[in-house]
Amino acid sequence: ADVLAIIVADQGKGMDPLQAERLLQADFYSPSRDKRFNPVGIKNVHDRIKLNCGDAYGLQIESAIGAGTIVRVEVPLTEE
Repeated sequence: ADVLAIIVADQGKGMDPLQAERLLQADFYSPSRDKRFNPVGIKNVHDRIKLNCGDAYGLQIESAIGAGTIVRVEVPLTEE
């Protein structure tokens, strides 16, 4: 199937690769964590894409401390 991929990258401070991976997991956010960092929006976008497009689609996040972050959004490419 054809895929539309939207890639957003920055050269910011980045984050630990494990932290980047956990952004998309349901158990990552809890009220006891730092209130300034709330990844619920990222998880919500990922889950909505999967719900509407299938498990093959969603967000992929790659990051490394000091090297920035790359977020890839994949959705099916369809003609209407």
